[in-house]
Amino acid sequence: MPGARQVLIITNEQDLAADLVVLALERRSVDVLRCNTERLTGWRMTVRPGLAWRLEDRFGRTASSETTSSVWWRRPQAPTPSVALASASQQAAFDAQWQSTVEALASVPGPRWVSRPAAIRAAENKAAQLSVAARLGFRVPPTAWTNDRSAIATVAADGTVVAKPVTTAAWDDDDGPAFVFAQLLDAHEFPREEDLALLPAAFQRPVWPKLDVRVTVVGTQVFAAVVEPDSELDWRLKPDRAWTPHTLPAPEAERCARLVADLGLRFGGIDLAVDATGDAWFIEVNPNGEWGWLAQGHAQLPIVETLADDLTLRGA
Repeated sequence: MPGARQVLIITNEQDLAADLVVLALERRSVDVLRCNTERLTGWRMTVRPGLAWRLEDRFGRTASSETTSSVWWRRPQAPTPSVALASASQQAAFDAQWQSTVEALASVPGPRWVSRPAAIRAAENKAAQLSVAARLGFRVPPTAWTNDRSAIATVAADGTVVAKPVTTAAWDDDDGPAFVFAQLLDAHEFPREEDLALLPAAFQRPVWPKLDVRVTVVGTQVFAAVVEPDSELDWRLKPDRAWTPHTLPAPEAERCARLVADLGLRFGGIDLAVDATGDAWFIEVNPNGEWGWLAQGHAQLPIVETLADDLTLRGA
């Protein structure tokens, strides 16, 4: 693309979605440097906060704030230390130092960020998401974050409620990765008072039955897909279901683009639930969500090329 300069992608080695965008940029003869942050201890990195930065990988390839037109903050992970650390506390301190150093790149004016790390972190606040969505006119299910069992009934419908974490709950244990999904609970399944008192949860009035719509916003471009209905409340429990393109009403599409912009983002994956009357309800937005399955399979949404377009624009 005429006028395009270098693109820096900050992610990890296992990021297949980044592979797709790298290939799209290379087809356009754009110079791409991919930084898989697990390997950063083998790179040279200097940041002069607010002024300039420079990266050099172990092969001598470089990127700087002067030559880079765009930075895609995709899915960075903590670098792997070159020596064993003595404790989990040392590992946490090591990770924090690297995280702050890499995020400091965003303090330097010039490159366009998709999206800035601080904006992504702020937009992950689900309470803020719900507040902004309601302000923009989305239908938002009545929601309560509480450790008081008696408060659940205030958002339940016919004794039924959706229960989920107030923020993403994922961890690794001896059996591998673990994740807490949304659950549809009847009154007799509500958490026991003594259990809920220990840890608050999010409770929301169900949109059920429903169709799940995933909206992907890149800059000002909005794409939507719908998944075939199923008995599972959380579509992620059956990821192999077929998704097909979906046309949002123009006001709904504009509202989705405005939500992402108001959160300070250039990318967002929005989950909507369409009820039996055809009304769409806002569930959440993932400020750096996955989208690869929507660019392939039945949906074939042009997300890869749109991201490549956005990354080859100039400006902050």
